[in-house]
Amino acid sequence: MVGLEEDNAKIIASSVLNLRILVLSLGELCEPPWWRSRYLSETGLRFLERIYPRSALSAAINSTGSAACRIHDTAIGKRGAFHIFRLPNNLEREVNHLLSARDDSWIGISNLLGDAGKLKKRLLEISIPCNSCDWVGPHRIGATEDALKAKSYQIMAAAYLNAFEKGHQAFPYFEIKEKIP
Repeated sequence: MVGLEEDNAKIIASSVLNLRILVLSLGELCEPPWWRSRYLSETGLRFLERIYPRSALSAAINSTGSAACRIHDTAIGKRGAFHIFRLPNNLEREVNHLLSARDDSWIGISNLLGDAGKLKKRLLEISIPCNSCDWVGPHRIGATEDALKAKSYQIMAAAYLNAFEKGHQAFPYFEIKEKIP
């Protein structure tokens, strides 16, 4: 990955994938749901297992991720921003590689699906204390280069956890800064 060492790239991609799965599942479970997909529910996964017997969980994550991306794009806008469901291409490739590799770093989360309490507890474990993460709606947490820092995803986790616990929506994003030649 450009701008990242290989080991660091895998750590960042793993953090992104774990955070995505937690947010996707909680977004389906909360009241009202953030998106109307139900692929990460027990019924949704059983349905996908018929079509994709070896990759049902990956298909559920990708399908739900598409719905979540649309919601985030609507709230934040597509131009000038990256968010957890649309990141720089090099990082997206690494995340997709982990997802298709069925890496142990995210497979364990499948045991938490459907249990909001356990999902929130896991979200708390990957977040950092953040007193200023109590925002509603879109909120800039950094610039493009911050999308390549592990701490950014810990802040995102705190923001999403706060939103799910308080019953509102938060959309943390990175502002894309144009490079001036």
